[in-house]
Amino acid sequence: MCEHLEVSNFGAFYIETNGKKRRVTLGKCDSCDAFLTLDSQVVPKNDIIAEARTVKENMRTIVTQVNSDLYDRILDIIEDERVGDDPSKIMTELIGLGLHHYSRIHKKDLRKEIEIPTA
Repeated sequence: MCEHLEVSNFGAFYIETNGKKRRVTLGKCDSCDAFLTLDSQVVPKNDIIAEARTVKENMRTIVTQVNSDLYDRILDIIEDERVGDDPSKIMTELIGLGLHHYSRIHKKDLRKEIEIPTA
């Protein structure tokens, strides 16, 4: 059994699992040619629909882990908005809105700590 010690050829792929299509980053094991997720889970070749090819400028990638409920809600938004092959616009907007609201709440909490009660 292969231990997948050397993984390369990372790329974005569309896969279908449990009846849902999603876009994931996969690497390919140099020893056994298996496709692996970033957390080293093997993806069966017949689950891979196609390679996702996009050209983006000024974009960066961040890898994060979210619970399954949040992940499903994000996928539902992407599907509802019908962004097709490029969900990065929705993800950028979600993160931007989250940062905006987080900073507003955080600044408000700081102001409360600094307020001096008047007697």
